[in-house]
Amino acid sequence: MATEIERKFLVQGTSWRNGSGVPFTQGYLNRDKERTVRVRIAGGKAFLTIKSLTRGATRAEFEYDIPVADAEQLMKLSDGPIIRKNRYVIEHDGFTWEVDEFLDDNAGLVLAEIELSSEGQPFSRPPWLGAEVTHDPGGRGLKQRLQAVSFNAKVAAENVGAGYQTLAEAFSGWRDSPSHNKNMLMPAVTQIVGYFPGRRFGLPADLPMGVALEWAARIRPNFWWNIRRGGSPDFKRIDELRSRFAAFSAKGLLLRTRDDSFATAGSSARLAELFSNTEFSQGNLNPKKMGLGRVGHFGYFRSKCRNSIWPLIENWVAIGQLDRSNLEGS
Repeated sequence: MATEIERKFLVQGTSWRNGSGVPFTQGYLNRDKERTVRVRIAGGKAFLTIKSLTRGATRAEFEYDIPVADAEQLMKLSDGPIIRKNRYVIEHDGFTWEVDEFLDDNAGLVLAEIELSSEGQPFSRPPWLGAEVTHDPGGRGLKQRLQAVSFNAKVAAENVGAGYQTLAEAFSGWRDSPSHNKNMLMPAVTQIVGYFPGRRFGLPADLPMGVALEWAARIRPNFWWNIRRGGSPDFKRIDELRSRFAAFSAKGLLLRTRDDSFATAGSSARLAELFSNTEFSQGNLNPKKMGLGRVGHFGYFRSKCRNSIWPLIENWVAIGQLDRSNLEGS
């Protein structure tokens, strides 16, 4: 028996990609709350794996080599759909990361895992690492996650705002997290008052009911994943739209401000990824360092940026170079 200690994260952008990856096909023979039984075919080999209930980031793991032919037959007994993905192994600062790019109905989901010797072992984050999802295996709620680590409380609360400076930042961060997005307050508030009062939550504008409910229903951050036909992704339409983005070939400028709660690092990376044939100059602006106070999402267009951000953009348009003296890390 081996003890597995791993942490899982969402992945942003495509800078992590190296090579073509190894194709994985797997199915689950049992997925109750106490254990999972998985059969997997990868790299011409097959494995049967049994894992115990996760406690924190730790669980027991039993894995056995089996014939590929047996694995193919066991797949037919799977409890749920067969999962396909490509796995990439990436070394970063002395640690090995396994990045899984999911296919089929899970297309658009990219997860990174790191195995550790202890739950508290420190490690450096690669630049493409997004939000941690270790705490949410299989979409379990707070009560189930507390019980999984033998903490039986009658009353408990979760600080979903930890790490954010404003409600607007937290709101936007939740939008990049499918598990939080499904449970956000937007649908409830919208149904009660007839529209979403975004300004009261520090957002730039209020939203009409139709727009707010449609936005809240988008449980995937990739815009194209929400293009559906008959309840399933309309891949023909999706491919058509993505090809239009890819057809645009030019140089581009992608700027973010530290206090922009809409254009998160994840959403900016997804935008850049769509323009796959565009060469971007990118930078993060620090409004306080530039003496601007708050800029946010729409502040670029206000006259207070006339002598700071506007000349920076004009200079890039004129000579194709980005002045980095006012950028983060400069």
